[in-house]
Amino acid sequence: VRIELLGISVLLVCTAGITCTAQQTELMEGYYQTLCPSAEDTIREQVDKLYHEHGNTAVSWLRTIFHDCMVESCDASI
Repeated sequence: VRIELLGISVLLVCTAGITCTAQQTELMEGYYQTLCPSAEDTIREQVDKLYHEHGNTAVSWLRTIFHDCMVESCDASI
């Protein structure tokens, strides 16, 4: 009985940790509004500019974000 209770306790702690981590890493519009008010506009302008110069840029960025960021490995180098 103790082993089962220990297993359930470990499972609950792991689930709670994953849930808390996932909630803290959510992206949301307006996140940088206080730190850098023009960040989202600047990024949007640059992506639009690249898209008009090189049509596949948007697709390439989506592929990069999916393959690199979905596993929580994005950093400032992207």
